[in-house]
Amino acid sequence: MLLELKLLGVRKDGQCLRPSDPAYEQVLDSLAMVAQHMPIPLLETLLRWRESEPPKGANDASTFQRKLAVECIFCSACIRFVECCPQEGLTEKLWSGLENFVFDWLINADRVVSQVDYPSLVDLRSLLLDLVAQLLGALSRIRFTSVTERFFMESNTRRIDSSVARSETLSIINGMRYLKLGVKTEGGLNASASFVAKANPLNRAPHKRKSELYHALCNMLSNILAPLADSGKNQWPPTGVDLALTIWYEAVGRIRENLMHWMDKQSKHIGVRASVFFFLRILNWLSNKITE
Repeated sequence: MLLELKLLGVRKDGQCLRPSDPAYEQVLDSLAMVAQHMPIPLLETLLRWRESEPPKGANDASTFQRKLAVECIFCSACIRFVECCPQEGLTEKLWSGLENFVFDWLINADRVVSQVDYPSLVDLRSLLLDLVAQLLGALSRIRFTSVTERFFMESNTRRIDSSVARSETLSIINGMRYLKLGVKTEGGLNASASFVAKANPLNRAPHKRKSELYHALCNMLSNILAPLADSGKNQWPPTGVDLALTIWYEAVGRIRENLMHWMDKQSKHIGVRASVFFFLRILNWLSNKITE
């Protein structure tokens, strides 16, 4: 199966087949079926395959192209794997290894394949980073606390004002856009409310170019919260979690209040107001305690 996956995903020129390719999807579906019954052997095999694939030769564009393609395949397989694997299906070491893979790419993508040095690989690199973000989202269904704590830890260690720290922080923030919030249980909604409160864009006070980080955090939260707003009044607010809802409304309401105050101060900048308007609409919806 892995040989078939390799042949489908990596051509001789290192190009990665698009996820819409039926044959590629068929192989990923097969992996998902195996993940339900033999998760540890399957993931260990995928890891060995990835380790055996690094291209040998000069550090040129074609070498990095193949490396990125291999990582795209591995990441695609892991997304499907995590979506089907029960939490108890893997050891803590293997789960942590997948988290490390995600954050390593979010933090070090520029060091591995620079957009400046290899402009021809920008699209493939962007595809990989989107897959990495999707994998983080899949992991968050199972390991929400672990993933979000890692996010805050990595972000907080980069509060120094430097171009490298800022670039890494923006990449980490962008990589969180597929995070899945749990809202159907008291515990899940409490954890989600805690994350939203800590992720308040106005909690940070970077020295320079602060609006860039504000915008990134607003976009991140917009993407994370949008599925709840899109679910409609039949599913929001959730029932049977009144205590957690009180905490949720406080967290969302505080962000809404802070954001409106900040937007008033930025009133001269039309672009600033437009970029956070969608986020504000989502906050208005999710902070509404009374449904019709």
